[in-house]
Formats: sequence, structure tokens, C-alpha cells
Amino acid sequence: MAKSLFASITGLMMVLVLMVSCVPGREAPAQTGAVLGQSADTTRPLTTESVTVVSLPAQTDAVSGPTNRYPLQAMPPVIIYKTKSDYNRYVPVSLTPDKKTLLSYPAVQDVYYQGALAMPTQLLNGYLLDNRGIDTNSVFLNYTYETYSALTQTPLPEELLKNILADDPIEVLYSCNCGRDTALLNEMIRRNDFYYCVKMK
Repeated sequence: MAKSLFASITGLMMVLVLMVSCVPGREAPAQTGAVLGQSADTTRPLTTESVTVVSLPAQTDAVSGPTNRYPLQAMPPVIIYKTKSDYNRYVPVSLTPDKKTLLSYPAVQDVYYQGALAMPTQLLNGYLLDNRGIDTNSVFLNYTYETYSALTQTPLPEELLKNILADDPIEVLYSCNCGRDTALLNEMIRRNDFYYCVKMK
């Protein structure tokens, strides 16, 4: 009788232990809105401390200085050059590379630039800013701008070839991407640092 009662009590205690162990525990709070790199606390703003924003200054114009070598906006190239003698007043034409054939020449009404005769603009140290259309194969005719513009008709190519002053008059020639800014061109010439230009000859 006593053994039976002890066994019943023992069994009851075991059942109680099992029931207690099966009681669900306290659930962990859910993390809502937590993503990689974002705080789980949705009441605080997202941090941007790990993001670096670089603001580049706008460059709308070229400036005279060796550190600004690349203008933001490309400009039509201009030609600056030096000649072996003074041909400033003479009309240029272009020959083929072998210097035997006339490649291009102006009509008598085409030797003007902005309403004036297209003689070059003088720069420092004998350099000239082209106003007519100089290239590496240009030569000069034995016609001044005044004489050529006064002709009643454009001479034939054969006649022009007979009036070439020199076969190789260009000493040096640069193609520059800085507009017709004579102050900047003169500064490059003064420094002998043609950082907006490509040397063509």
C-alpha cells in the first residue's frame, strides 16, 4: 500500500516537471526594418557617416595657369604660328604636302575676317593668331591683302602658283583649344608652355 502511494506521488511529480518544462519562454522582440547597414531603431535617422560626397567645382572658362590644362568645354581650335620672314600682309594659300599643287585658295571677296582684311593678329615673340586659314602646308602669295581684295576677279590657280613667295615659310605652328583669348595665348607664349595647344609643326 505504501509502495503504491509512493509510486503515484513520484509519477505525479514527474508529470508536473514535464508540464513546467513545456511552458513557452518569453519570445525575443522582433527586429522590424533592420537591413544591412541600417539601424534597427526606426526612430533614428539613417547615418551617412560612411558615405563621402565629393563636389567638383564647375569650370566654365579656361584660366591662365599651368594647373588648369583641360578646359571643361571644347572650343573650336585656333591656329597660332611663326613665319621665317615677315609675311603678315600677304595672302596665304594651301598646297598639297609635296608643294606641287594648289589645294585651296580664297576668292577675292574671301580675304576678310569680321568685316576687316584678315591679316593675322600679332602676339608676343613674333607669334601670330591666324584669321584666314593657315595650316602646315600654307605658303604666301606675292599679293598683299589690299591688292588681292581689289582685284576684279580671282586669279587662276596657275597664276597663283607662279606668285608664291616661299615654299616653306612656316617656322612653327600650334593648334590651340582655348578660343581667341589673346591674353591667354600671350601668357602661354611668355611661359613657353603651350598647355592648351598641340604642336603641328
